[in-house]
Amino acid sequence: MRIKLFFLFILLITSSCIFPDNFYVRDPNIDILHYRFGIKISDNNNLIKGETLVRLKLESDPSSKVSLDLHGTQPDKTGMNVSEVFSQDKKLNFSHNNNKLEIALEKIYYPGEIVQIKIVYQGIPAKGLIITDNKFGIKTFLGDNWPDKAHYWLPCIDHPSDKASCEFIISAPSHYQIVATGKLKETTDLPDNYRRSHWVEYAPVATKVMMICISHFAVNHQEVFRNVPVQTWVFPEEREEGFKDFSITKKVLEFYWGLIGPFSYSKIASVQAPTNFGGLENAGAISYYQNSVAPEGRPESLIAHEMAHQWFGDSVTESDWNHVWLSEGFATYFTAVYMEFNKSKSNFKKIMKRSRERVIKYFYKKNHSSIVDYKIEKLRGILNTNSYQKGAWFLHMLRRKLGDETFFKGIRTYYSKYMNMNALTGDFRECMETVSGEDLSTFFNQWVYKPGIPVIKWKWKYNKRKKLIDLKIYQVQRTGTIYDIPLEFGIFRNGSSEPEIVRVRVDRKRNTHKIGFDEVPEDIKIDPDISMLMKVIQ
Repeated sequence: MRIKLFFLFILLITSSCIFPDNFYVRDPNIDILHYRFGIKISDNNNLIKGETLVRLKLESDPSSKVSLDLHGTQPDKTGMNVSEVFSQDKKLNFSHNNNKLEIALEKIYYPGEIVQIKIVYQGIPAKGLIITDNKFGIKTFLGDNWPDKAHYWLPCIDHPSDKASCEFIISAPSHYQIVATGKLKETTDLPDNYRRSHWVEYAPVATKVMMICISHFAVNHQEVFRNVPVQTWVFPEEREEGFKDFSITKKVLEFYWGLIGPFSYSKIASVQAPTNFGGLENAGAISYYQNSVAPEGRPESLIAHEMAHQWFGDSVTESDWNHVWLSEGFATYFTAVYMEFNKSKSNFKKIMKRSRERVIKYFYKKNHSSIVDYKIEKLRGILNTNSYQKGAWFLHMLRRKLGDETFFKGIRTYYSKYMNMNALTGDFRECMETVSGEDLSTFFNQWVYKPGIPVIKWKWKYNKRKKLIDLKIYQVQRTGTIYDIPLEFGIFRNGSSEPEIVRVRVDRKRNTHKIGFDEVPEDIKIDPDISMLMKVIQ
C-alpha cells in the first residue's frame, strides 16, 4: 500500500500506550457494528449529500451520549454540515465541534445494548473523497481514506481498531459507473438521469480501507475463484492494456489463499483511480494510481503487495498505528515470498538484498527509531523504512530461525486466529511461540522494540598446522544493543563454486570461533544466503 512509485514495493508493546496529542484517542466504550452510508453526488459541483445509518453498541459503561468523528465546516467552505440526527425516527440533540459529532441519546443505554443513529449532512470534502478530473478529463470521485481521512466525508470512528461491516448506497448521474467496498446488491435507475448503486460488505472493515469510486470505466469480470468475483475497473481509453495488466490478480489471489488462508471479502477488484498513493489496499477494491496501466505492463510486485494487504492490514488489522508493520512489513515480505515461489530464489535474494540496503541507509539517518515506535509525532511518520523493509526483514529472519514449515504454520495460525479482527505485535509473537514451542522474547525485543541493526567487522586466518580457521567477529554498532544472532559463513574450497555453509553464534562485542577445515580456503564470504539484517564493514 501507499507505494509512492510502483517499483518501490519494498518501499506498538501494548494498546494502552500514550500518544502525542495529534494521535487519535478513541472512546473504548463504543463499538461500531455496521455502517450504511448513503451518498449523492452531482456533476454540477463538489457538494455531497449524505445520510449515514450507524449501528453500535456500548462496551463497558452506561451512557446517554455517543461521539463520532466528522470533519466540520471550515473557513474555506469545505467540511460537513449536519442538519439532523435521528434515533428510531426521533430527532436527537447534537453538537458538532472540533471535528467531533456529539450526540445526546433519547435515554441511557447499557453495555451490550444496540443503538441505531441516522445522521443527515452535506458538504464539500476537504480530504478523503477526492473529487477531480482523471487524466482523460472525466470527473472522478474516489474514497481515498488512508490513514484517517474517512471522517472528512463520513461520520464514523476513524481508527483501525474499530472495524464494522458496511454498505454504500450511491446516487450518481447515470453516465457514471460505480464501484465500492463489498458486493453489488442493487442497481436502480432513478428520475432525472440518476442511478442508485448499492454495495454491501458483511466482513468487518476498517474505515481506512473503505472505498468508493465513481467515474467512467471499462469493467472486466475475469472469473470467480472460490466464490470470489475477480474484477478489473480501468479507464475505457486504456481498456486493452488495463485488462491485460491486472489479469495477474487471480493468480496472486490463489497463491496467498493457499499459503495463508481464506480471502475475507465478497470480491476483489483492481481499480484504476486518482489515488494519492501508488496503490491503496482498500478491502476487496484496490485503488491503483492513474498511470498504473502502461503498454509495457506493470510488475507483479505492485499487485502482489496490495493483494498481500488483503490478508495483513485489511483482514488482520493493527489495533494501533504504531504497530503498522503488521500491515506494511507483512505486505512487503509476502510480496518477496510471492516472487520467490513464482519467479526464482535468486529473484527473492535480490529483493531482500535491496531491502537490506534501504534499512542500512535509514539506520544511519534515524538510528533512534524502532519498528514499533512510540515516539512518532505525526501519523504519516509511520510510513517509513522500519515499517516496510525492516519489518519484512524481521519476518525473514524469523523464518530462517524457525524453518519454513514452522514459520508458515505460525503465519497461518496467526491469520486464522485474528482473521477479520485486530491484533498487536504481542499477539503475533504469542502465535509464533505457540506453534514453535520457543521463547521468542529476546528475538522480538532486539529486533522489533529496540532501534538499530548490528554492525559487523570480521576477519579470518587459517592455521595450517592445526587445520583450523580462526574467525573473529566484532559488533561495533553504537546504539548500545548487543545482538544475539546466528551468522552464516560460506567457505569456498579451491576450484569450487558452491560454498560449505557454517553457522556460528554471535552474542558479544568480540566473538572468536575456530572451525575445522582440511585445506586453506580459497575464500570466505559472510552471509552468502542473504539471511541476516546487518551492516558489514571492513
